[in-house]
Amino acid sequence: MKKLFLISISVSFIFLFVGCTAKSIKDSNLIYSSQKKKPEWITKPPAADSRFLYFVGMKTAAGTLEEGKQSAIGSAVSDIVGYFGVKTETRYEEKKNEISSEIMDQIIAKGEAKVSGVKLEEMYYEQWKEKGGYHLYNIFILLKYPRAEIEREKKRIQAEKNRKKNQAQEMFNLAGKLTQKGEVGTALENYAQTLKILKEVGDAQSLYRTILNEATNTLQKIKIEILPYDKKGETISGLKRPLSVKLMYQMKEYIPLNNIPVIFNFTQGKGMLEKRVFSDKSGIASSRVKQINFSNRVNTVEAFIEQDILSRAQAGKVSFTFTATGEDMPLWKKDYSLSFGRGRKKEKIIFYKKDKKQGAVLNIELFNPGAAEKIIFTLSPLEGDISSENKKNTKIEIQEMEFIDAQEEILFLANQCNKGEKKEINLSSLKIIAEIMEFKTKQYSNPYSGNFKAFEQLKLKISIF
Repeated sequence: MKKLFLISISVSFIFLFVGCTAKSIKDSNLIYSSQKKKPEWITKPPAADSRFLYFVGMKTAAGTLEEGKQSAIGSAVSDIVGYFGVKTETRYEEKKNEISSEIMDQIIAKGEAKVSGVKLEEMYYEQWKEKGGYHLYNIFILLKYPRAEIEREKKRIQAEKNRKKNQAQEMFNLAGKLTQKGEVGTALENYAQTLKILKEVGDAQSLYRTILNEATNTLQKIKIEILPYDKKGETISGLKRPLSVKLMYQMKEYIPLNNIPVIFNFTQGKGMLEKRVFSDKSGIASSRVKQINFSNRVNTVEAFIEQDILSRAQAGKVSFTFTATGEDMPLWKKDYSLSFGRGRKKEKIIFYKKDKKQGAVLNIELFNPGAAEKIIFTLSPLEGDISSENKKNTKIEIQEMEFIDAQEEILFLANQCNKGEKKEINLSSLKIIAEIMEFKTKQYSNPYSGNFKAFEQLKLKISIF
């Protein structure tokens, strides 16, 4: 069914009728309807009167009755929320969920609930049986909302907006005073919090721009200076001296900035370091590099001031480059022992970025000798929430992985190999190495393929960089 959107406006009423986009029901038989006759309000909704506004929502071809109810309510509630003048996405969803829950409570209570706001006036639904035997539902609901309640809610929302604007203005004024006193760290926190409040308000663009410009000017007066550091370290122990920056703020003369959060991140190479540190009274923020994953490669670490809303580009950033000697340090490694004809082994590893909004899954499938002498590596984007993954699965935080479409690589293990032999493959930005630690071969006989030589036992180490 195509989406319907009808608005009638006159001196005495305002009326909205909204339907949901959905596939139509074809080649179906009607097996049940909640009323003998389809209500007139579905095609000719009631006009708004002096007391109430009416809203119609529908959902066609729903897979379940519950799904249809939720979607039909959502379509009508979206227009109710529009009357309140809610502009920001977060507040819009909050209000929509609040009203939708209220309606669902009334449905569960069979329409007996009495509330001062929105009320379920009537619901009608049909159950259809498709040729394939499955059922689909058409659901229609009629809501009414008191005009007086809508006006009260609009006034309440506007009063809340005004309160937040005043709060933001006071915090902005305080930030300016703090900056003049040299308390730049606290001032930046105030600027960031003020911008967050105004972003929630949604219609204070002029004040938002004024505060953002002032915050930007403050950030641009911060000087970030790199202090001497080691240009070479060890993979296993990192750098002897920490990476350090000095933060200075330009007033009549430069003054050190205390208690400013600074973020250190690998932008090239990989390793372990202290990611979030604070500057001391001298304005110095230091991060210890505890491990460098790769030897004989250039590593780059970026340092910048942490601010949630304020762009780090505005405050500037600095970069450190260094190399390391020693053996490469893997993100993950594991030893496996395989025996002839003993099935297969599986491993699942979750890689994710710090914000946990992006991730990838690496599945490793090891075939035992005699079945197929190979290892299959499959890398695919993580679907859903990382927290929902099995706790037994290994989870590794990374910083610079490209999350791309699914990839698969097969590593074949020939029985004519040498101890210590390494085989390497690459998936996205991951380097995977399988090293043969020990092995024993044996002559086997098969009535179909004759005599053949295969691994009797095989020990190998898989490392991921």
